[in-house]
Amino acid sequence: MQESKLQEECIRMIFKLTTNPGQAEEFAGLCGLPLLLKTMEQSKRNSCLQESAVYILVNSSNTCVEYVLSQQELETFWVQR
Repeated sequence: MQESKLQEECIRMIFKLTTNPGQAEEFAGLCGLPLLLKTMEQSKRNSCLQESAVYILVNSSNTCVEYVLSQQELETFWVQR
């Protein structure tokens, strides 16, 4: 339970970070998006984590279009949602 809350808080902090376009691009470029998808997959029942994570993906998608389009797992993610 504590680990879940810690993950949730970390994702919330990353969301706040990625509201800055430069930091969103840096996060995406440091392999943050594949790791984020993995965390989302492992925490499907945590709606707070899922909500923040989706906003991170949106922020990153808005600033790193080419990178996001080159990531097959992101395409699969958006199609499934």
